[in-house]
Amino acid sequence: MLNNLITIIAECQINLEQIKQLFIDPHQAFQMLSSNGHDIDQSDIKRFISLNDEEIKHLISQFNSNSQTRFTYPDFINSLKLNNNTHVKEALIKLLQQEAINFNKVQILKEDGNFNPTELFHQIDQFGKGYITSRTLKKCTNLSNDYISAFFRFLNKDSDGRIFESEFLSAFKSSQKQQLAVQYKDLRQSQEKEKQIIQQCQQIQQNLQMSEEKNSQSRIKQVQQLLQSRQNLERSKGQTSYSSLLKVRQQLLQIDNIRRNSQRETFERLLKYQHQLIKNIKEKNEETTQKQKNLSSLHDQLYTMRTQQDLSLKRKREYSIHSQSQL
Repeated sequence: MLNNLITIIAECQINLEQIKQLFIDPHQAFQMLSSNGHDIDQSDIKRFISLNDEEIKHLISQFNSNSQTRFTYPDFINSLKLNNNTHVKEALIKLLQQEAINFNKVQILKEDGNFNPTELFHQIDQFGKGYITSRTLKKCTNLSNDYISAFFRFLNKDSDGRIFESEFLSAFKSSQKQQLAVQYKDLRQSQEKEKQIIQQCQQIQQNLQMSEEKNSQSRIKQVQQLLQSRQNLERSKGQTSYSSLLKVRQQLLQIDNIRRNSQRETFERLLKYQHQLIKNIKEKNEETTQKQKNLSSLHDQLYTMRTQQDLSLKRKREYSIHSQSQL
């Protein structure tokens, strides 16, 4: 589990850093994404590349660790290590796609029932120091130095050479995010079910039209048969009795009655199904509206928690700086 975790994160980080070297001009790349020229928000990214809301939030957090809604040009420059290349747009798309792939890989790993980040951290921190270094990590794995360095660049945001337990666990906190993702997935499934119901209704209408066409063709065939019978009757005057003609007429009337009864039953079944379908669609719409409200409420809670965490972290840093200055 430990080797698999470090390998996945390290490969994601290495691929991402390689893609970040493909840009020609950071200002040109930023202007290509931004709609107002000042910052980039979720709608700008969604307009540029097809990602879901959770992937876009994760992507923005990679450029601005204090927000999941937008980032500025300084955030963009600070995150990208740029080189000369003529394919800015293609490289930018590849970068965003790689970020989404990285996010999904880590999500899959976190959904493993045996995955416990706290136990993994203590497995590395065998002496209980509360942090790990590249040296202690090297002792616990058989991975190369490149992978270990990439793993540290991914988690060690302040570049102090140590990954504290809080930094390690923060990369795998997902209770609220997973709940939002589940709500979003349920909403998408509900919309898909509504589409399927509408398609079924359309299919029934098409089948009914085809049935009516077949019945119409059958009636035409019956009329033709009747005309043929009349012609045969005229040819064989004196040979066919009146009772035979009356029998044919009765058979034709019986066929017509059967056809009318069948159409009436089909129409009643369709009408009943349509009523039930309308009722189901209304219920689905109400359910969808409620899920959207819940999703919005969870998003607000997540944003409030993030703001409180940032404020608490800022106060701790100010207190630490103040304490160091007194010493």
